Amino acid sequence: MWTDTLVAEFTGRPMFADDFFELSRKLCLFYNARMNYENNKKGLFAYFSKMNSLYLLTDVLDFLKDKDMIKGIPFGNKAKGVNATAPINGYARTLIRNWLLKPVPTV
Repeated sequence: MWTDTLVAEFTGRPMFADDFFELSRKLCLFYNARMNYENNKKGLFAYFSKMNSLYLLTDVLDFLKDKDMIKGIPFGNKAKGVNATAPINGYARTLIRNWLLKPVPTV
């Protein structure tokens, strides 16, 4: 159930990229989550493919296609995740800011 609550946070930087990829994969498995990743960064798609875990990566988000922020590419590495351009990063920061400033109901 969607609870609008953070369930995991990662702080730090592992020595090797594969350690980060495996931690991300395990978080997806543990929380039954799907990852929307920046597909212009190298390595994660190949790692998830090697681990037979591509199903954990989201397809290109429809609402970004609807806003004409991204063009649909139906195959390969670009079919998963989002190419992190300046407009998309700005939009994401706005959404995060709005979420952080939203009042929290107290009981």
